Amino acid sequence: MLKTEQYYKLDEDIIDYFKNIERDFAFALNIDYLFQANTKQKQLITVKKIADNLAVLLEAELLVTVNEHYFNVMDDDMIKILFEQEIDKILPNLEKGTIKIVQPSLKTSAGIVKKFTYVNVERANETQRLLAENKED
Repeated sequence: MLKTEQYYKLDEDIIDYFKNIERDFAFALNIDYLFQANTKQKQLITVKKIADNLAVLLEAELLVTVNEHYFNVMDDDMIKILFEQEIDKILPNLEKGTIKIVQPSLKTSAGIVKKFTYVNVERANETQRLLAENKED
């Protein structure tokens, strides 16, 4: 398969789906996206920051790539979770007018979540974060 076959313009329905979910996040900055389909991507969706020099040329700050095959075979709940999870990594900085992609606040394995439940894992991580903040103060 040629690289030109791997990447192509993303379907407008998927772009609209993304924009509807992104709207619920109510970012204070207006973010310009570039959308692309990627047939070999091993995730449903990825959001990446575009290098500043290319962002100027492309008139977009973030590249959103979606594997349309995954989108077509996954159920609505899975798609919504994965889209929201990826959009949640976008962190606008109002003071500087910049955007960065951050890692998720909950880093753990599926086995730990199954063993202790998500609520307990989240509580433990949040308590640890608060204790670290208090220690710095």
